[in-house]
Amino acid sequence: MYVIENNDSTLLDLSDTQKEKYLVGHVEKYSDLTTSNGFDMRFAIFDFSNYVGGFSSKTLFCSLDSIPICTKYPTPKMVTFFQGEKQHDGEVMVPLKASVDKLFSHFCGPFFLELDASRFDKVKRAVTHQNTIEMPRIINSAGNLTFDNGRHRLVALAKYGFDQIYVNVPKSTFSLCQEIFGAGSFS
Repeated sequence: MYVIENNDSTLLDLSDTQKEKYLVGHVEKYSDLTTSNGFDMRFAIFDFSNYVGGFSSKTLFCSLDSIPICTKYPTPKMVTFFQGEKQHDGEVMVPLKASVDKLFSHFCGPFFLELDASRFDKVKRAVTHQNTIEMPRIINSAGNLTFDNGRHRLVALAKYGFDQIYVNVPKSTFSLCQEIFGAGSFS
């Protein structure tokens, strides 16, 4: 198991009332936004901060900042990561402690922030109630590093204020991944 502590006291120190005020301010900030197909962003902002179940849609956010903070669950103080797959497509996978900012800088392109509210809620619930989550996975696809699995986990942890997470990477590209994304391996 690999543990990361949340060092961002901004969200840890907010009361539920303060989170609600933040959310209301966030909704007002984006109240004039609609997507190209006429989707009202106010619905998406509420849905992604306080999802209550039922209909779920995907929403393409323009940036990490445009995704609201969670008002439904408490902000976790730490998260324990487990590796999941030890092998993927014949490659041995190893854990890497990575910078969230560097992951977003490298992977955040078109559709990376297209999120499903129910999946996002499921991840936030797991992080806050179980404090355990599977490492997102980066693979080597035809010579290119690809964020293969775990976008919702990465975004949820970033929105909770985590600046580092563990990711599962191919052993053959560990040195490259360490150079691009982060901090190193812990066994």
